[in-house]
Amino acid sequence: QAYDAYARVCMAMGTNQLLHTLSYMMLGTLVAENDVPFPAFSCVVIFTACAWVLARLDLYLSRRILAVAGFLLVLPPAIVTLSFSLHRGFSKVPQPMTHLATAFYRCLVPLAFFLHILWIIFTLFVGRAKK
Repeated sequence: QAYDAYARVCMAMGTNQLLHTLSYMMLGTLVAENDVPFPAFSCVVIFTACAWVLARLDLYLSRRILAVAGFLLVLPPAIVTLSFSLHRGFSKVPQPMTHLATAFYRCLVPLAFFLHILWIIFTLFVGRAKK
């Protein structure tokens, strides 16, 4: 029985990473290359909702831990979406403002990576063996 539980947790984590990958791929493809932010944001919302439902169904979590999971699931793709939108919006702004905006949205992407690493650490913490 323990094998089945750990296999389920590992499958949930792998599927969650796949959904995050698809979110970032849609952001890169639709916003950065095709310049259509609304469909990209819609894809991010759908994939993030699927990841949250997967965490909700496959992992037995308390409401507080589920709220933290939702926060860590939603925030990184939202930050990357904001960064891409700022990059798109500030590309037509006069030069002095562009440097400040560039510094701001370039700081957002490492923050998203840091939060994604926190999500992985969080899932490892939640899925660890209890004595």
